[in-house]
Amino acid sequence: GMAEVKVSSQKLLNKTKEDSEILIWLKSYSDLFSPFDPRPYQKRALSDDFLFELKKASKVKNSSIELKLFIPEDKKNIREENLIKERLREHFKKHYEIEKRHWEHAKNKSALFVIIGILSLAAVAYFHLYEAKDFASILLRVILEPAGWFMAWVGLERVFYLFGSGKNEHNFYTKMNNAAINFVEY
Repeated sequence: GMAEVKVSSQKLLNKTKEDSEILIWLKSYSDLFSPFDPRPYQKRALSDDFLFELKKASKVKNSSIELKLFIPEDKKNIREENLIKERLREHFKKHYEIEKRHWEHAKNKSALFVIIGILSLAAVAYFHLYEAKDFASILLRVILEPAGWFMAWVGLERVFYLFGSGKNEHNFYTKMNNAAINFVEY
């Protein structure tokens, strides 16, 4: 019984590790950075390939990610690693803030579109209810009805986009902003 419990808890431990670890093999530290950017590590742009691999790997991971960067033993340099960790954290934090602002703005704009659309359609219903026959009321109804439908649909479409594919970038930077970053020699 006791041995079985140990085995299952070990399996569970490995499963949760698997759910949270992203392992990336490097030939050197420069693999993390853009080959077109000559600046030192503290300012250097991150490699598109590295970010692409990270995004792909993070999709299937839970929210508490540990990024393990494997570096050859003969290339290991603690001082450089500390600068690189700082650069990675700064990149993830900056983009997390940008995505958060973008997300909030897009959410508010979508809600505003939907509300304006519904209010326009409510005004149209009011004109129908009182069967307004004067020209100004009829003109207003003709303008408000398509505008109301348009605003409501565009707002809803934006909501569906936001919570669909629009959430990927937001999720990625939220996960990476809280990620533990460690270098492991091989």
